[in-house]
Amino acid sequence: KVPVRTGFVATAESIASFHPDFVIVATGATPKPAPFDVSQISGRIGVFHAWDYLRNAGEIKNGSRVTVAGGGMVGLEVADLLAAHDCAVTVIEPLPQMAPGMPRNNRMELLDRLTEKRARLWTKTEVLKAEGEVLNIRTDAGDKQVDIGDCLIIATGSNPNHDTLALLKDAHVDYVLVGDCYKPRDFLSCIRDASMVAFSIDHRFSRSSCNPGVARIGGSL
Repeated sequence: KVPVRTGFVATAESIASFHPDFVIVATGATPKPAPFDVSQISGRIGVFHAWDYLRNAGEIKNGSRVTVAGGGMVGLEVADLLAAHDCAVTVIEPLPQMAPGMPRNNRMELLDRLTEKRARLWTKTEVLKAEGEVLNIRTDAGDKQVDIGDCLIIATGSNPNHDTLALLKDAHVDYVLVGDCYKPRDFLSCIRDASMVAFSIDHRFSRSSCNPGVARIGGSL
């Protein structure tokens, strides 16, 4: 019998009028912008964020030549989906290893699939500049230019979404951050954090006779 309200925009006044004893903030994360200027890229080339492509894979035609900037978990998942649609994929990652935070068995299976699809996986590679139809990159072997292809996908991570924190401070209520708005990670970590918060709330209010009003801002973890 937990009420769920959709289409509800939280304000400092609406939060204060609800009189919550505690607020759980689960507003997720927002994508990081590209770590290099993309404004000088040719208009012929489509530039997407990884989240946009994962929401709608049909935005990129099957068989396209695609460069993915970022070889973390999301970057590799994007590359895996592109390869499944017969795209020629190049992944550029500045770290020495692709997706170091991914569970080893999942990571190895994903890398095997990409290798079978002849995806190019470049580690220790930094994008210096994007201009026209090429990327200027720096590798251990020196600087060079590479063709972007038909599309460039930015997969360089995400930032916690803290848009509501000022509202909560203005409403003078206690709160805690859970999920990606605390720290962007994998979904198992988010679920664990939310569970621990729930246990702590139970412990916090079980010592009193009050029935806490707990507001949750955000729709998913």
